Amino acid sequence: MNRLFTILFLIAIVICSAAAETFVVNVAANKYDPATVKGKVNDVVQFKFAAGRNSVVEASNSTSCIPLAGGFDSTVKNAGDMYELKLTDAKQNIYFYSSINGACAAGMRGSIAVEGAKSPGANGSDPNNPDGGSGGGGSGGGGDSSAASSSMVSYGVLILSAIVAIFAGF
Repeated sequence: MNRLFTILFLIAIVICSAAAETFVVNVAANKYDPATVKGKVNDVVQFKFAAGRNSVVEASNSTSCIPLAGGFDSTVKNAGDMYELKLTDAKQNIYFYSSINGACAAGMRGSIAVEGAKSPGANGSDPNNPDGGSGGGGSGGGGDSSAASSSMVSYGVLILSAIVAIFAGF
């Protein structure tokens, strides 16, 4: 009985730790909210366009308003549209900006820190960030995405509690 409980407990831990999370970034007229997201490889960032016409374009660093060659581009979206970005292990920091009517120059930028990404390089610098890999970027809005992480922990506790309740009945 103890062996079965141990196996089920380990399965629950693996399921909870392997599940990808979804983070939402609201795209307003002049800011991303939150402007900074911390996720893991295989997580998804959903950009939800809340007002007017806007975009999300990948940049080479935290202050650039020039599209990164080969980077993502949501194209111009309207209020109510959504753009999803799946995080891969290709980069540690992903920088983005709005290409609409000078919004980037006015500070409409953001960043995504990808935990579990490949290391940035032998010298410790991020090849996609000439600023030195600080992961800054983003102004206006702020905040992080710890709420989604805490909900995942709650989900894991719920699963473990159900397993304990099942075995308590035996």
